[in-house]
Amino acid sequence: LVPFQARFLGEQKPLARTSTEPELLSVSPLGGRQGTRFEVEVRGRALQGVSAAWFQCNDLKAIVKTVEEFEQEPMAKGSKEKTSGSTHNSLQGYRAVLDIEVDRDAAIGLHAFRLITPRGASNALTLQVVSEPVVGETTSSHNTPGEAQALELPTVVNGKISQQGELDFYSFEVTEGQELLFQVLS
Repeated sequence: LVPFQARFLGEQKPLARTSTEPELLSVSPLGGRQGTRFEVEVRGRALQGVSAAWFQCNDLKAIVKTVEEFEQEPMAKGSKEKTSGSTHNSLQGYRAVLDIEVDRDAAIGLHAFRLITPRGASNALTLQVVSEPVVGETTSSHNTPGEAQALELPTVVNGKISQQGELDFYSFEVTEGQELLFQVLS
């Protein structure tokens, strides 16, 4: 087994308070395999009343399962820790859960989508359609080489950054001289 370390250092951007236009900020997971169904969580602003998702093709379809408001603590500038303080420092955001169905003949690659609200259509985000098997990041600890999540190759891992500086380890078997390609999308 070969340990593979993935380190995520991206800074989380807080949601702004003043936007009235529907705006998508993130989607997780980033995609799925042809011929499958999976759930995604879309986070953004002014998403109350989301009624549908619109794709630029007929290869993907979505059903809106839930839309809920949540409070996100702002990040202190230059800090790896959340700022402390009362709820008046919290920022309002929306979380929409979509059930995505990918046609078995869907084109491989990125597929843009928008969410439809009473205020209009949001900006576009993309979902990646792949032909390889897709696995989710395990919920058990895998932040040391000894706890690495075992993978079968080829595979796509849908992971999520839980905190700044997070370390995730993955292991897989390779043969001598075998070449591998790693690609990270965010």
